[in-house]
Amino acid sequence: MRRQICRIARCCPRDLGLAFSTWSLAKLAEYPASAGIACLSRESIRQILHDAGITWLATKTWKASTGLDFIAKMRQVLDLYDHPPADGRVICADLCRPSA
Repeated sequence: MRRQICRIARCCPRDLGLAFSTWSLAKLAEYPASAGIACLSRESIRQILHDAGITWLATKTWKASTGLDFIAKMRQVLDLYDHPPADGRVICADLCRPSA
């Protein structure tokens, strides 16, 4: 069971079909319970991860667009970063909407 918890903690929640991209102790405690693996408290999960030497830091996150043309637009922007116009500057702005 401890190995399973550690394996789950090391993978991306999205790879498990979940709607979020990073684990919290609460979410990490909920997943094994819902999968029928084990019902553990957040503190038990924390101790298992600590004993296994698994730590994680708060990460900077971002949201990827779900727009159909996102990849094409992203490539255009990245190309401008790599090959800026000789007679101008590259300015990039992003619209950040609150999540629903």
